Amino acid sequence: MWFYNRLFVCVFIMSFCGLVNAQIDTSVYKDWMIGPFEKEPEGINPILGPNFDSKFYCPLERKEVRWESRAIIGGAVVVKDNQIFMIYQGEDDSRGYNLHTHGSPGIMRLGLAVSSDGINFTRRSPVLYPQDDLFLDKERGGGCEIPRLVESPDGGYVLLYDGWNQSVARLMVATSKDLVNWKKEGSPFSKYHGEKYVGLWSKSAAIITELKNGRLVAAKINGKYWMYWGEEGLYIATSDNLRDWKMLENPDGSPKVLLPKRVGKFDDRVIEGGYALKTEKGIVVFYNTFRFRQEGETGEPVLASGLGQALVDPNDPKVLLDRSENAFLKPDWEYEIQGAVNNVVFMTGLVYFKGKYFLYHNGGDRMLCVAISRSNDSALQVSGDPIE
Repeated sequence: MWFYNRLFVCVFIMSFCGLVNAQIDTSVYKDWMIGPFEKEPEGINPILGPNFDSKFYCPLERKEVRWESRAIIGGAVVVKDNQIFMIYQGEDDSRGYNLHTHGSPGIMRLGLAVSSDGINFTRRSPVLYPQDDLFLDKERGGGCEIPRLVESPDGGYVLLYDGWNQSVARLMVATSKDLVNWKKEGSPFSKYHGEKYVGLWSKSAAIITELKNGRLVAAKINGKYWMYWGEEGLYIATSDNLRDWKMLENPDGSPKVLLPKRVGKFDDRVIEGGYALKTEKGIVVFYNTFRFRQEGETGEPVLASGLGQALVDPNDPKVLLDRSENAFLKPDWEYEIQGAVNNVVFMTGLVYFKGKYFLYHNGGDRMLCVAISRSNDSALQVSGDPIE
């Protein structure tokens, strides 16, 4: 039983009633944007949910735990061997679980799931989790969360994730050759900046990719890899090796911001890194948002999330050219509107697979969902190998 049956039935009934709200609004797409994306219908979405039967021996607690019983919060993806491999975030119920209240977050661990169609996934055991190692002080009590995954040009894999210790969320790096065995590398910023950014609240990284041999692979621009990250705006960092990252800073030493929040817009509360890739029209950066409800406004929740896209100069990735005026994906279904965190459709991963874009997002910080773009126009925008 991978899904809690009573929850599934409840979600099905409530979501069916809101079906009309999930239609594509193509008017929000500018000509450089990738899409349009269509959420898969009820019965397909959500594709992953809490699993009450899955157990994992926790090396810290020295006992079996139901490691993904409270929520499945996000999944980062790559294509390998003509399949989609997903590093996904499971949350246990160590601090309680109630379908009708948010409760306290449990411990986060990162599992592995594999799919041949992008929708039906076979889950495996956790591959990254808190344990008695050099990074325990940064992960104890909270865990490993918010994965962002890329393939490196040499065939290895780089995972940016957050170490969460119930005090500070810190961006961390892990590397792997096979997506199963991971080596934790620590802070991406320590080599160039010492402790300056190690203690900073940092999360949600997006490394620029390009299409190579049918897969999205980390791309060098002007001899460097580029990464956007943050949630108060998107900051910029560069790297020679995908492991060690140097922040771009202003003259006063503060981080340079590529994408700031905008007062009165759909992205006026939070801007969080989602994904980035080169296209024929520039670098397209997907980002997650929250916004405030404006005075006198009705209909929208006080804090509603949505997905935006930004266009960046392909020759100078620190220059913003354009951005969305409205969210192209936002909460529609009941499980997105009411969840562990309400009104959430945060993007967690993107792949180009079998001629289509698969965009993975969470629903209410409890379920994992997929939206697909089947547009030939958006496929042809990708910069890199020709589309077959």
